Amino acid sequence: MRSLIIRRFRRGDETGICMAHVRSVREICSHDYSPQQIESWIGKRKPQDYLQTIAKGERFWVLDDHGTIAGFSGWRGKSIRGFYMHPEYAGCGLGRRLFKTVEKDFRRYSGYKTCSIESSLTARLFYQRMGFKAVRRSKHAFRNGSRAGVWEMIKHYK
Repeated sequence: MRSLIIRRFRRGDETGICMAHVRSVREICSHDYSPQQIESWIGKRKPQDYLQTIAKGERFWVLDDHGTIAGFSGWRGKSIRGFYMHPEYAGCGLGRRLFKTVEKDFRRYSGYKTCSIESSLTARLFYQRMGFKAVRRSKHAFRNGSRAGVWEMIKHYK
C-alpha cells in the first residue's frame, strides 16, 4: 500500500482539492451523469470555493500523497459531504481509509447519533459498504438550476 497520509485541511490544499474534485466528477461520475449534468456540477469550480466552505464550518480532511491531493472529504452539521477521490487513486482501498477517518471525526465531534449523505448515483454502493442505507432517490439542484439524480442515505450509530 502507498505511504499516503490522512490529515486535516491546510491552507494551500484548496488547489489540489479542486483538481481532485473536478477530475473525479469528470472521469468517474461521467458514467452515471450526462455531459450537461457534469458541467452544471463542476464546470465553474474554483479553489476559493473550498476556502469558503471551510469558513462556514466544514471540517475537511485530505489524503495527501507527498503534496498531491489523492482524495478529500468533510462534514458539517449532521452530514458527511464532499467525498471525492482523484481517479488515479480510486479503487485501491484508500477511499475507505479516508472515509473511516472522516466518519470517526464526525462521531467524535458532531454529537449526532445519525449521519446523512447525499450520494451521487456513482457512489451509492461505496456508501452502502460503509454501512449507510439508501432512504430515497431524489434530485440535487445545482447553482445554475439544473438537477441530477442522487440518493439520500443515512447511518445510525449506537
